[in-house]
Amino acid sequence: SLLNQVGLPYKKMGFKPGECAVIEDSLPGIQAAKAGGFVVFAFANDRNKTAYEELGATVFFEMSELSRLIKID
Repeated sequence: SLLNQVGLPYKKMGFKPGECAVIEDSLPGIQAAKAGGFVVFAFANDRNKTAYEELGATVFFEMSELSRLIKID
């Protein structure tokens, strides 16, 4: 699967999916990341916010919000 191909670097670095963040902007990407056990942040708009939240993603609307959400100083 695509997630396995994309997800390989985390394994090589010794991380588990739950220790990694995925930033996505599509329903299929969010679904795949959540299915893989990753923490998901979704770049959203008013039309897709609810759907992304229902999938369990943390939603944000401006890239400037992301560092605060993933706690990067």
